[in-house]
Amino acid sequence: FEQTSDYVTARQRGESVLAILERPILHASLGIPESPDLVATSMDYVTKADTVFQKAFTDSAGGPIINTWYHPVVTASPDRSLEGAELRIVYAMPSGVVQKSGVYVSDASTFSLDLSGSGAPLVDVTAPSRAQLDSWITFPTLGFPLYVSGGTTTKPMVQRPSSNTNSGFIAAYDELMYIRALRAFITTDSNGSFFATEDVTAGSGSQKRIEGIRKLNFRFDPFTGVLNVSVLSQGNKRYSSEVAQSLAGWPASADVITSEDRHYRLAVTSAAWRLRNTAKP
Repeated sequence: FEQTSDYVTARQRGESVLAILERPILHASLGIPESPDLVATSMDYVTKADTVFQKAFTDSAGGPIINTWYHPVVTASPDRSLEGAELRIVYAMPSGVVQKSGVYVSDASTFSLDLSGSGAPLVDVTAPSRAQLDSWITFPTLGFPLYVSGGTTTKPMVQRPSSNTNSGFIAAYDELMYIRALRAFITTDSNGSFFATEDVTAGSGSQKRIEGIRKLNFRFDPFTGVLNVSVLSQGNKRYSSEVAQSLAGWPASADVITSEDRHYRLAVTSAAWRLRNTAKP
């Protein structure tokens, strides 16, 4: 019974990690521009920055830290591969409010939105900052971000950043989306190993989310848009010797499961999502 309970605990921890990641992953790149022309090979994706994406968040007065990221979806690893133990993702979150009428955006001039809906806009119109991602929004029909520079919550003043030369149209009753960014990784301390995230939106630093997470593995294929996630999680009890167990499903290319890992009852939890909004070469 103890062995079964420990495995269930490990399994539930892995499933909790996947549940936290699912929403950002499914909304990755929504309303955010990319250039598929820059990527001809897998190595191109990790060695060449997508300047269309970067310029969309770059103004003469600066921009949020994500304008240094190469793409909206990045697996961070020492050898700059498409596989790693850290995920960085830029995504859009529905607001519940819509733009009442169509608006054509052709330059970096400031203009006013006219919003309607039951949601409460979360953009800061009193003290907006280009450096903070929570001052940036997008619309699915527009396809690139806008910076909120003032106004009111129902009629915010917005503008396209100067480095972005794209034009676009916000359709009537298109939903405003908040742009958000997330880092997901493992952190360890004297209390153990944890799944942690950093909400890059507000720059609030990392937060421990789920305890007992030994390892993470992220594998992204830019040509299919499929992101595979594997989680190695542990039960509560540390055994005096290595536990004999099958760990089928842990990728051979992922970080090696160590002897210390095997002193716990482990579970491998995996999921694969197709990122519908990412640009495919």
